[in-house]
Amino acid sequence: MEEEHKLKPCWLMPLLQAKFYSLCESHDSKNTFFCLDCMGLVLCEGCLKGKKHPHHQILQVYKASHQVAIKIGDLRKLYDISDIQPYINNDSKVVFINKRRKTEQPYYFNSIAKCETCGWQLLPGTTSMYCSIECKSKDKENWKKEPKKIKYESISNQSLHSYRKRSRKGIPRRSPLF
Repeated sequence: MEEEHKLKPCWLMPLLQAKFYSLCESHDSKNTFFCLDCMGLVLCEGCLKGKKHPHHQILQVYKASHQVAIKIGDLRKLYDISDIQPYINNDSKVVFINKRRKTEQPYYFNSIAKCETCGWQLLPGTTSMYCSIECKSKDKENWKKEPKKIKYESISNQSLHSYRKRSRKGIPRRSPLF
């Protein structure tokens, strides 16, 4: 039971289902905070300043690439995010909460690494297995049903061909020392 709690905390499903950046009914500002102790309560800045959540653990969410994300530093203490692809947003590393939308196409089309759950192309040269917290949590549920064999694609199978007519740089020459 203790291992299952480490894999899937009780606040994880309410976090994945929460509607962030919707307007707060009492303060007419956007909900950008999540209370871990209340599990499922989305707060705005005005609600946070109120006296209902003085000693609760609060996560702040951010928008990155039109999706909701959480800073890695805030989440690392609470959940294992080692297999989730990190992204940089305003000099901060973040991870996405929900899986990436299929309408967005990444600029690196020949990426070998793909999300194990949804197939989203991850950044080249990454060791990550998932594109978001949602994909990792879904795959953890599948692991309970039957063990999954991880497939690794070899780089040698991919043809690395440049479409340039000539190389970008010439032969490097050392400047003369006088």
